[in-house]
Amino acid sequence: MIAFFGGTLFYIARRTTGTLLVPILLHGLYDFSVFSHTGDTRTISGLESQILLVVVLVLFAVVMIKHHAWSDATAPQDA
Repeated sequence: MIAFFGGTLFYIARRTTGTLLVPILLHGLYDFSVFSHTGDTRTISGLESQILLVVVLVLFAVVMIKHHAWSDATAPQDA
């Protein structure tokens, strides 16, 4: 399920930014959160970092969608 939502958010990031670099960076952050779990209880756990990253990705997607909708609404219309 996480892979589905992650892929969907990466797609939204690609479509709204118009560049592939942003989804690549987001995917790298996601991979880092998955593989950085060390088992040390004093640091953020792998699951907590994944949840945090998903929240950040969702917020990013919402901002990009709103920005895209706003830029479409303010674009000059052909007569």
